[in-house]
Amino acid sequence: MKTNKFFYLMAAVALLFAGCDKDPLDDIELPDVDPEIAAISAKWVNNDTNSKYHSFEFQTDGTYIVQEYETANTASVKTKTLRVKSLNDLNLPKSAFYNIKQKSDQPELRASAKTLVTYVGHYVLSGGTITLTDYGLIEKFMASNDEFEFTFKPDGSVQSIEFVGSKQPTLYDSKKTTLLCRMWKVEKTSFKDSGSGLWSSILGDMWDSLLSEMMAAFTHPEVNGEQVDLCVMMSKSGTYLSIFRDKKGNFFTEIAADDGDSLFGVISTVVGTWEWADSKEKDVNWANEGSFGMEGSSGTFTVDEVTLEKFIYTTKTPSGDDTSGLGIDLSMEITQELSAVNKI
Repeated sequence: MKTNKFFYLMAAVALLFAGCDKDPLDDIELPDVDPEIAAISAKWVNNDTNSKYHSFEFQTDGTYIVQEYETANTASVKTKTLRVKSLNDLNLPKSAFYNIKQKSDQPELRASAKTLVTYVGHYVLSGGTITLTDYGLIEKFMASNDEFEFTFKPDGSVQSIEFVGSKQPTLYDSKKTTLLCRMWKVEKTSFKDSGSGLWSSILGDMWDSLLSEMMAAFTHPEVNGEQVDLCVMMSKSGTYLSIFRDKKGNFFTEIAADDGDSLFGVISTVVGTWEWADSKEKDVNWANEGSFGMEGSSGTFTVDEVTLEKFIYTTKTPSGDDTSGLGIDLSMEITQELSAVNKI
């Protein structure tokens, strides 16, 4: 009898550990993707290096990324940032934090020869054509495993161009990567003081409130009476970007205050690259290639959860001393919850 009890106990322990080892992603069933969409879902770099169109990239969730070159004459004051549209009359949420008013001290960055500009939007594949919202129309397309050939007519143009692009390697091919690689909208941001706890100990809940209101201004700014959301997108080709999106699905890359008297004067989004830190697919290394005064910045965030509808990640600000020279570590842990903009 004792032997039987011991056997059942060991069996229960084995089941417990087996349950702990189960990957939660195993319960997620990825939806089927239209074969035509699957065929074009990649980054295609132009074989003609003299063309103004550098690359076309398509995601299975219906978003596109196009990069084109602009000469110094037309891009003399443009930064190497995303540029789709501009918005004025930015109204930040009221907060005591914004009583500190300062004009932007970022230098004006000028293009030396060519500036690589990125356009982002939604696309629709129907009737043998691919419509890129706010950008143009793709016709007569044919995609193989290695090349994508099509005729492209930009919006407002009567002439078309022929594009033949080579498929860039898909660096990541796993269920977790597939779930991660699409457009996400920031829903909630929370903070945790991971340094000395100085500010939270002095200001208490006011400190968390100030941080939350500050982040709300960047992730959900109000423009002309309508809320605009900050979105994040990652692709299997290693593209990483953040961009603003309104309720109608329009994308924006810069939100500027006309009076130049807001906290930063301009809020810009970024474009860059990402990769898994290792085969565990837990930590993500990212690097910005272009944004307003932020070129060259990089970091790491941890993927806490990713499903068909939700994405949660955590990042830590670098540890360091404040400018007072008191040797106080002001680093903090930031967690953001995001929701899927489109289906896979």
